[in-house]
Amino acid sequence: MEHFSAIGDPRRDHGKRHLLEDILVLTICAVICGADSFVALEAFGHAKHEWVRRFLALPNGIPSHDTIRAVVGRLNPRQFEQCFLDWVNAVFVRTAGTVVAIDGKLLRRSYDRTSKQAALQMVSAWATSNRLVLGQVAVDAQANEITAIPHLLEVLDLNSCIVTIDAIGWQQDIAAQIIDQGGDYVLTGYPGGVKRIKAVCSRKCTSVLLTLRLTACGSMRPRSTGTAARKRAGTG
Repeated sequence: MEHFSAIGDPRRDHGKRHLLEDILVLTICAVICGADSFVALEAFGHAKHEWVRRFLALPNGIPSHDTIRAVVGRLNPRQFEQCFLDWVNAVFVRTAGTVVAIDGKLLRRSYDRTSKQAALQMVSAWATSNRLVLGQVAVDAQANEITAIPHLLEVLDLNSCIVTIDAIGWQQDIAAQIIDQGGDYVLTGYPGGVKRIKAVCSRKCTSVLLTLRLTACGSMRPRSTGTAARKRAGTG
């Protein structure tokens, strides 16, 4: 509640029956517990009413799913994202060698045939040891994951972390950004990536952990494996 108190209320004061912080905390708790619709958010509130009233005011009970939808739909997404990241970083336990997996996915049922809206694609950062999403960024409809990954990395504290990215992350700028932010990286590539790996390794980096996996065209069977590593301690 402290981390999300910075979010501005998009509603007019007149006619408000529910507190913004009640709606936000209820929504976040419900989604964490598996709610995947606004109706499910309201149902969660009624099912857990005795529990949530321990820390929420709820002056007029559990808000309806229509109220939750209207409020959440008018929130400033950038502001909410920053508050969410602040909260996650506060509860995230980071240790040396923590693996942060970067991956992109299409959100199920996010397309809209009526308005011809394409499915929403998100790039997320997953802390494997904490089993926690550290952050996510939407991929622009006219771009791909390569343009979204740098924006996601910018909001993460990568110090002493190992960032893993699949083949699309084979970019010099992405590798250099991870190093500049104090992390190491593991990139997985495919045929044709040998020249690119040499280009990445040619940069002056204080720490590199790079794994190359070559696969035969049209087959997932490994053809050969090579590893290049230079650790922060300075050993070759």
